[in-house]
Amino acid sequence: VQEMDSEELILFEFHYDQMRTLAESASSLAFQFWQQLSNKEFNVNDMYEMGSRVNVLFLEMQHHYIKATELFPQNYKVIREFGIFQRDIMSNKKESDILLSKARMLMKESSEQHRSIGEVDILDIASNK
Repeated sequence: VQEMDSEELILFEFHYDQMRTLAESASSLAFQFWQQLSNKEFNVNDMYEMGSRVNVLFLEMQHHYIKATELFPQNYKVIREFGIFQRDIMSNKKESDILLSKARMLMKESSEQHRSIGEVDILDIASNK
């Protein structure tokens, strides 16, 4: 189990929180994009703008993912969050499958480590259903 000092932990939490915020923004924007596309008289310029904003959100998400995994490379929550983003927002099934598989493996290892020392992190278990 990797130990972090308090500065690293604060940085890690910042990047992880940013990832979650960006994922929510991108999800909302993607919904608006598809909603606009379903209109018979959609505005091409609006669609272009929304698509560009999704790409910017992806780059920001990728930046925070890289920073978070530099601090804590084996954190299944970060890997899972980026995998879900890849699947649901970017429609990148191949990358998503790789990331989500790795996250499941790490989550299982983490769970086994907690059990072996008699600990169970209820919040981790609840957040991984």
